[in-house]
Amino acid sequence: MSNTTLETSEIIGLGKWDRRFVELARFVSGWSRDPNAKVGAVITDEDGAIALGFNGFPKGILDDERLRESEEKLNIILHAEENAILQAGDRAKGATLYVWGKPVCVKCARIIIQQHVSRVVLTNPEEEDKTSKWLSLGIAAVNLLEEAGVKLKYYKIRNLVNREKGGAAMGTPKRSPIERASIKGIGDLRRKRETLLSPKAQRETHERVSRKARKLK
Repeated sequence: MSNTTLETSEIIGLGKWDRRFVELARFVSGWSRDPNAKVGAVITDEDGAIALGFNGFPKGILDDERLRESEEKLNIILHAEENAILQAGDRAKGATLYVWGKPVCVKCARIIIQQHVSRVVLTNPEEEDKTSKWLSLGIAAVNLLEEAGVKLKYYKIRNLVNREKGGAAMGTPKRSPIERASIKGIGDLRRKRETLLSPKAQRETHERVSRKARKLK
């Protein structure tokens, strides 16, 4: 999920502002130097975003080859949710946490509960690949959050590439409804005029209308 881009996917199942803050978390995830996972988190209160976080080493620790050594990396790295909550401090109480990139883990669920975050917007871990370790980790985390009374709101990610069976190939631009209607209208007008005009006038009209049609393509 962390490699999904705004150009190839859309977030569904959320209202306008929830969707915007998830999109912000997705943007923040791109700041991570982790080559294997890019996770972003945003914490908001009634006034808007108050803290941002992404997965990475603590301040002062170099982003070096340890990022590529799984066991050592896992012992050092801070998760996006941890970074956002640390940044928010006391303001995390009663706030909403938005997460992009990976399911919330048990480690982060404990901190979410302890800091009294009231709501989390996230993907449903049950939709993870059945062979992924995040399936069981994510389910355990949401079970803890639900038991502690944290409200959960799930969103889904729709892949825009190949979404429509038999649709245009990726990279082929699609005309807007206005453009399609304009081109159709020009075609209808051309056929109507050709039935009323002389052969010479028909040729002149055809050339003039064709030039207009080409400009809209």
